[in-house]
Amino acid sequence: MKEPGKLTIKVKRKKGGGIKKITTFGKFECRTTRELNYLSRVLKNLFH
Repeated sequence: MKEPGKLTIKVKRKKGGGIKKITTFGKFECRTTRELNYLSRVLKNLFH
C-alpha cells in the first residue's frame, strides 16, 4: 500500500526505443513529459 502524497515515477520503455514516463502523485497521473514538467513545477511551488 502506497502512502498518499508520495511521489512515484515509473519509466517504461516503449517499442521503438521511446521512453514513456508515468508519474503518480496522490491522484495525479501524467503520461507525457510536458505534464511531468508541469507537475514537478507545481510540486516545487508547494514544497518551497
